[in-house]
Amino acid sequence: MEWLDQRLARAMAEPQTARRRDVSRLRTLGPALLVVAASLVLAGAVAAAMGLFERTIAPIPGWTAAWERAEIVDLSEIDAGLTLTLERAYVDVNQVIVFVSVEGLASPRASDDVVIDHLDWNGTLREPTGRYPIAATGMAAVDADLGVAVMSMEFDPPVSAAGTYELEVTSIRYGADGPECVSPCSADEIEGSWRFTFDLPEPIGTVVTLDVADTVGSATLRLTELRITPTMISARIAMFVDDRPVAYWGFIPGPDDLSHGDMTYGFWTGRHILDVEPYTEGPVMAYSTTAGSDEAAGTWEIVIPSVDYGMGDGEAVHVDGPWTLSVTVP
Repeated sequence: MEWLDQRLARAMAEPQTARRRDVSRLRTLGPALLVVAASLVLAGAVAAAMGLFERTIAPIPGWTAAWERAEIVDLSEIDAGLTLTLERAYVDVNQVIVFVSVEGLASPRASDDVVIDHLDWNGTLREPTGRYPIAATGMAAVDADLGVAVMSMEFDPPVSAAGTYELEVTSIRYGADGPECVSPCSADEIEGSWRFTFDLPEPIGTVVTLDVADTVGSATLRLTELRITPTMISARIAMFVDDRPVAYWGFIPGPDDLSHGDMTYGFWTGRHILDVEPYTEGPVMAYSTTAGSDEAAGTWEIVIPSVDYGMGDGEAVHVDGPWTLSVTVP
């Protein structure tokens, strides 16, 4: 409500004009009518954006939690005929998430069956110490002339203090796919500059550094870090065979890879922790869940049923487990 009040106040502050023959009537009814009109238009646009955000992020519980706990930013920039608004932003020790709405989209329609179904954007985020993310995941949606985009970004090491962030969007691509598309199409790019500077509080969450290992045959998995936040649980795991680090490894995530009390979580993504030089894959992987937890205390257990790995000679090896990695957080 505070955010809606701020946007309504800004809309009401815009100068209003009227033709001379209407002035006497507007002196009596104008202010009330203008306030009502501004309220209805603004509330409608805000409600549409909010509803589209909520529908878009619904499949990812962690992003829904971030949306509900995010800082309300409400900064708008106009360029290339598009208005981008940084609606909200969220930070914890696992990720920074920004929620951006896009207004002013045309509605390309070559026929009744061809409408906008694609939105993409290029942007960069700089955290308070000047670093850029090492990984990013995005999701976007379009409804008529309104679009929303959500981007999750990870930093390594994680952001550790409150401070000022800078988000810059340099291009937008939107439109329909297919040969019948009338410009703009999904491959068309609109270049511009939409820059937002905003503050976020100190990241929340728990980072546990540890060394917990389990060995099956000659293969050892070692859990070295666990990050627990309301939006995501991430685990950093290294693999060794006969005490030698593998060149690469991975496993197929399942719905109950991680358990905590009576809760289970599935890892939905994994990425290699790249060496600084020569930027190659290696023995350490970071796996992340789609949901988080407000409770860090208790026993966390990861069960990995099987893995595939390679030692750098081109041969891939499959090994059945399971490996069980368990840690108790006080």
